[in-house]
Amino acid sequence: MAVQAPAADGQAETPLQRFLAVRQDLAVEVPAEQLADAWVKVRDLCGALSCDLLSSSLLRETPRQPGSATLDMRVLPGDVDKLLGGLRGVSDVVSHTTTSEDKTSEVIDVEARIKNRTEFRDSLRAMLRDTVTKRTMADLLEIQRTLSDTQAELDATATQRKVLAQQTDKQRIQIQFTPKRNLAGNAGNYNPMMQALRNAGAVLVESVASLITFVAAVLPWLVVVVLPVGALVRWYAGKWRRRRARATAGGARRD
Repeated sequence: MAVQAPAADGQAETPLQRFLAVRQDLAVEVPAEQLADAWVKVRDLCGALSCDLLSSSLLRETPRQPGSATLDMRVLPGDVDKLLGGLRGVSDVVSHTTTSEDKTSEVIDVEARIKNRTEFRDSLRAMLRDTVTKRTMADLLEIQRTLSDTQAELDATATQRKVLAQQTDKQRIQIQFTPKRNLAGNAGNYNPMMQALRNAGAVLVESVASLITFVAAVLPWLVVVVLPVGALVRWYAGKWRRRRARATAGGARRD
């Protein structure tokens, strides 16, 4: 934002023009069912004004998380009130912060460099057009190289000035949308029995999930280790029973 700073008393000089980068951050609460509509309303309003939409995001409500939305814009100072008017009636502003950064010295420095580089570039062009002064090919090549470097520097400085103009000519507006919480309603509907049942259900689900995980981890070892060991034990047990039976039968014949 460009503003005129007053001149000192007794001076007739032109007041110094100041360049301020103004930023407003708002946090608003919207009824959960109207959050997406409020976000769309302000976003579309930005498109109808002198407003640049830098970024926007919308996260719809799910059973596991509440919805939210954000808008990041640059707006001409004269259209800021119109833009924020789109929030009236559908949202409550819970925080509103305005900050400004003085960019005057940066703008003055950049504009001075643009002026100096432009004059230097024009003088180099005049030297190339001069057909009276005798110059060697090496001189002409050196002038051409310097002219190319000067033009590249001038282009970069002009781009820097455009960035500063974006920051100072328009205000940065960021809006964070969150669903409105009805704390009183939640307290009045609190039921300890229902809460205990919900907690019990969650514990049961977690226990079943843990059991499934345990079975899945142990089952391969049953196939690889336990079953072969069991078969080996049964083979030794059968062999021992057969030996004992033969020993018993031999002792009976001797009697």
